[in-house]
Amino acid sequence: MLHVELIQNEWSAAQQRVVARLTLNGSGVHVDPADDDHWTVLALRPFVDPITGTEVRAEDEPDRFLRGLHHHLNGDYVFATEAHEEGECEFEIGTVVPLKVTGVGEPAPAHHSHAV
Repeated sequence: MLHVELIQNEWSAAQQRVVARLTLNGSGVHVDPADDDHWTVLALRPFVDPITGTEVRAEDEPDRFLRGLHHHLNGDYVFATEAHEEGECEFEIGTVVPLKVTGVGEPAPAHHSHAV
């Protein structure tokens, strides 16, 4: 099934954690949070498509919402991966991955977005 992961960057702990998975199913977008509903509320917030200027809502356009979420939810604290199929998935909900240090001592994410 097509899905995205929500990844939380825990900079002080030098790690990333998979905090939720959003899956496209027959009735829309289903959220599996790692621990609480905080991630559900955050993940399902509507966003404005930067190209069309229209609001995209999970309940109205689940496929478009899921495929565009990584453009909208891409901050330093939490980000969404690109939409991908189950077989292309590297991490399970709750997985913790250490951040790697690169170049001038800045941490670099160990988890990268999946290609569409």
